[in-house]
Amino acid sequence: MCGSQPAVFGRIHYVVFFVIAFLTVTTVVTPANSQTLSADDAILREEAILAARAGNYPESLAALEALRVAYPEELSLAHDHITVLAWSDDNTAVAEIAESLAPEDAPRYAQLAVAKAVRNVQRFGLAASWYDAAIASDPEDTDALSGRLLTAADAGDSDTVLTLVADTDALAVQNTQLIVARAYALLAIGKTLEALFAYQDVLANEPSHPEALRGKALVLRAMLLPTQALELAVLHPGILTDIEMERLRADETVIGLRLRARTPYPAPSLYENRDRSIALIDRQIQASTTPDGRETLLRDRIVALIDASDAKAAVDQFEALQSDSEINEAYVLSAASRAYFQLRQPQQGIELLERAIELDPDNVDYKFALVYAFLDLERFGEALGLAQELTRSLPMVNTVPGSNIVKGNPHRMRAELLAGLAEAHGDQLDAAQSRFEALLSEAPNNADLRHELANVYRWRGWYDRSLEEYRQVLTMDDEHLSAELGFAHSRIDAQDYPVVAATVAEVSLAHGRVPAVERLAERWQVHNERELSVRMSTGDSTGPISGSDHYSIDARWYTAPIAYHYRAFVASYDSFGEFTEGESRRRRLGAGIEYRAPRVTITGSLSGSRSGSRDAGFAGGLNYRLNDFWSLNAGIEWNSDKVQLRAHRFGIKADRASVGARFAASELASVDFGAARLDYSDGNAIDSFFADGRFRLINHPRSKLEATGNITLGLADSSAVPYFSPTRDRSATAGLKHEYRIFRRYDRKLTQTIGAATGRYFQTGFSSGSIWSVRYQIDLSLSPRLGVGFGAERHGQVFDGVHEHTTIGTIAVTSRF
Repeated sequence: MCGSQPAVFGRIHYVVFFVIAFLTVTTVVTPANSQTLSADDAILREEAILAARAGNYPESLAALEALRVAYPEELSLAHDHITVLAWSDDNTAVAEIAESLAPEDAPRYAQLAVAKAVRNVQRFGLAASWYDAAIASDPEDTDALSGRLLTAADAGDSDTVLTLVADTDALAVQNTQLIVARAYALLAIGKTLEALFAYQDVLANEPSHPEALRGKALVLRAMLLPTQALELAVLHPGILTDIEMERLRADETVIGLRLRARTPYPAPSLYENRDRSIALIDRQIQASTTPDGRETLLRDRIVALIDASDAKAAVDQFEALQSDSEINEAYVLSAASRAYFQLRQPQQGIELLERAIELDPDNVDYKFALVYAFLDLERFGEALGLAQELTRSLPMVNTVPGSNIVKGNPHRMRAELLAGLAEAHGDQLDAAQSRFEALLSEAPNNADLRHELANVYRWRGWYDRSLEEYRQVLTMDDEHLSAELGFAHSRIDAQDYPVVAATVAEVSLAHGRVPAVERLAERWQVHNERELSVRMSTGDSTGPISGSDHYSIDARWYTAPIAYHYRAFVASYDSFGEFTEGESRRRRLGAGIEYRAPRVTITGSLSGSRSGSRDAGFAGGLNYRLNDFWSLNAGIEWNSDKVQLRAHRFGIKADRASVGARFAASELASVDFGAARLDYSDGNAIDSFFADGRFRLINHPRSKLEATGNITLGLADSSAVPYFSPTRDRSATAGLKHEYRIFRRYDRKLTQTIGAATGRYFQTGFSSGSIWSVRYQIDLSLSPRLGVGFGAERHGQVFDGVHEHTTIGTIAVTSRF
């Protein structure tokens, strides 16, 4: 582009062009031409070229255009015409004519003039073809090679730049012009260190070379070293414009502020420093003497605001600037995209990030940010695809230019981490685990890698393993914020609440504006609120066992946690059934205490009838987590709520005892089994045994399909009772359950579940029969504090050899406040 090329190349090109023109007039306006042009027209042509040499372009062009009309087939006139157009800086006209000419047929002076002109109007492909023609006729022409390098650089063609740099190594040793062109091209494609070394090579022989000095100053600015660039510019006045000097001063201020803003000062001074930094930028804006410098500071203020985690102010600043002029600085667009994501406006954020990548396609940080953006929008396939592309494109090691030192490439490891994250967020936790464990075997001291593996363990339900990994990370780096947050989340899952409280207080003080810290603090706040859960069901049946019409309402209200471990609760239970012999209704109210600590949850409650009769009862429960895979449970109830309604109608009570265990291999498979005994007050006792299993067959982010199975066995002392009590029965069913997430945006989620199962039921003394069930459930999560579910079920059962069909509708509400 005209504005971005080094000025020296323009001067050199014009000198070369005028020398060639002079030779053309004196020797090339030739006998060959006189054979096709009349003598008078040959003189006119020579006068036109001389007029162009004298800078009288309108007169020259008018004469050449007239001659072209008279001699339309004369190719040399077309070459003269397009060359003079290029000298006159009518680059648009040059580009229009150049498309109809073959570059390889043009003389050398025309090839170089046309190539430069069309490059100035950003017709990089066309410019490349004319430069390539010049290079083909003379592969060592440094003018053509320099121009071709600049063209590739302006086009952002990194591969061509690197190829040309490699091909011109030998020529560049003795040619300053070519070295400077190589340096400019390397800087344009982000190879700042290589560009700096090239400029240094020029300055080693010519310490006052203006283009090398200017280039070095621009490289220093690109390397975020504005102070050093300013020092160089002060020592060599004129290498930078006044506007560029103003921008460097603005850069020096802003970069110094960013460094201070990102330095881990002791809490709570961190954000105080960042706020003071923004105030200093504001003073610099007021003091700015040029519009360009002020615009630079305003753009950098957006970056400072997002560094201070003030996303709302950053977006307001960005939108105000964008309303006045288009913002095309990649670093500003990237910062604004972060702000939009923090405000949960992902579509705007991803659009800005994609624009930043278009402007700076070699910036891997922007591509890493795009992976996170895809994850935020649940575009898991695109996230994984981009992460895998980065792992393929980034080398395992970096080499220092001019040195034999080889270092590991941190970007490659970061790409591997992102690929694992994409798998994990796409619910491919087993794949992410395998990736991280393999990487960890090669880099056991990589704290970030170990932290991500800890996250995966936590998401798989393996709290012990995750806590151990988090501990190791914090042993290696006790200020690893992400590990501190993950450790706290895992502690909430493991019910180690006092540790969580201390961690939340500490990180909120030091990093209260960081979004991840805000999310942890919100989860902890929700945990510490009161909870209300209500489940209602109603239905009808074609048989007498569960009641032709029946309903139940089970509600429980918990207080906020007391001393971290305790919650008091009040429970209400209503049930109703209509049987052939009459109605049965039970209404109970209870109160109790829940105790939660690492590995154990214990509940105990007393209850009584709300109907005025003496109907006191007690219920106690225990759940103990042995390890990441096994947990045990037990319960005991006097005057149990689980007594059959038909038995209750006859004044029969029941006590219940149960034990059970759960084995969860991971989020993909689990099995529950247990036994219970109901001792009825009429002397009958029913023992039941069960095993339930599930295995996930399909595990996509939005769609999950599980195979389910159930086996039950029942034994009763007597069947001669007024409620259902087979002396021996058993059942076996197998089914499928499909969960599909219809919608999700951050905390809001809508999910449907469809389940179906079928099997056989066997009862002693009666013929066996088929049993089945179908179920539909839709769950709406409106926020971390409110969820609602609606369901419908239909069952086909067999009781005493008779088929019975039951339909049930359910509503469940969970709220925290």
